[in-house]
Amino acid sequence: MKKRIALIVLAVLMVLMLAACKSENAKMVDEKIFQLGKITLKSESKIEELEIMVGNLTEKEKGQLDNLHILEKARETYETLLEEQNMKYIGKVEDAIKAIGNVTLDSGEIIAKARKAYEDLAEELQPRVPNYQDLTNAEQAFFDAQVADVENAIAAIGTVTLDSGDAIVNAYAVAEKYGEDILSAVKNMADLENASVTYTMLRVQTVIDAIDAIGTVTLESEQKIKDAQNAYAKLSADEKAMVTNYQKLTDANTQYRDMKAAAEKQAKLNEAKSLFRVKRIYAGGHDSVGGVYIYFDFVNLSDKPIKYVHFSFSFYNSVGDEVWDEFSQSTSCYYTGPVYKGEGTESGWRWGKYYNWNIARVELDSLWLEYMDGTKYYFSDDQIAHITY
Repeated sequence: MKKRIALIVLAVLMVLMLAACKSENAKMVDEKIFQLGKITLKSESKIEELEIMVGNLTEKEKGQLDNLHILEKARETYETLLEEQNMKYIGKVEDAIKAIGNVTLDSGEIIAKARKAYEDLAEELQPRVPNYQDLTNAEQAFFDAQVADVENAIAAIGTVTLDSGDAIVNAYAVAEKYGEDILSAVKNMADLENASVTYTMLRVQTVIDAIDAIGTVTLESEQKIKDAQNAYAKLSADEKAMVTNYQKLTDANTQYRDMKAAAEKQAKLNEAKSLFRVKRIYAGGHDSVGGVYIYFDFVNLSDKPIKYVHFSFSFYNSVGDEVWDEFSQSTSCYYTGPVYKGEGTESGWRWGKYYNWNIARVELDSLWLEYMDGTKYYFSDDQIAHITY
């Protein structure tokens, strides 16, 4: 019994001796480990700092640490928390990829969102995303869908005709939505360029043919000229420059315009001639004081009875210069009807007396008729000349 008690006392003494022999470094590290507190995701730097401090101890000092198991447990706890957080981040990327679903032309945004989520993930975690291959497959499928979108729009043009304009414009509009990476993969891109050239040539040739179809210009050419002008107006500036016979169109338009104006003028002259005739207008001989009478003979050729014949005139001397009455009498006159068809003034009907020894001849300046039904007809200078005979 005494021997056992002696052994216990000896063991206690040895522990006390060992404790009394712990280095200051070991004591400091043990104290800091003890002060770690609750482990969170923010504890990494503290844990690493303590692990470095433990690593700097000698093997003997490491054997003097009483709290090393606390540090080891802290590391384990931190790694568990970190893994939980990593799995959460990985899960978000995984969900973003799953959200893509079936790939269509509208999938660009959601695919880009999934790609960004993956790229934002820590590089060391990226290989752990279980469905990453689904993302790359979706990206390839979206790329293929865009290429097919352009190819289908081009294929829809079909055989190029004058009605292919909208389909060609649409194909270019579809192509313009994509970058060079997509367009470089489009197998029928050359078909679009060829279709555009063919369509342009068709449009240009149609205008050339329309101009040639005008032929010899007559008063019946108006619609053909308009058709050619309208077709030409629809061309672009580059296309217009390719119309080799455009001068023929401008010449035809000028010819038709002149021809139409001449025909309209002749129609007006013929109309006037069917309504009224001026047999003559002249100045009589001078009397002893230089006075002359004006003689104006006319006949109504229309079926409508005339109420008033209004006219005015001017005087000219023997060399063609205009002269005036010395008493400034009015040279505007009118004849009161009614004047029926075939009727008019008798030879010798005269107006006023005008005084100027230089009066050699008289010319009508204006002529207009007021009919019994209230309508009026004004003669142009050309018409007056035409109906005076």
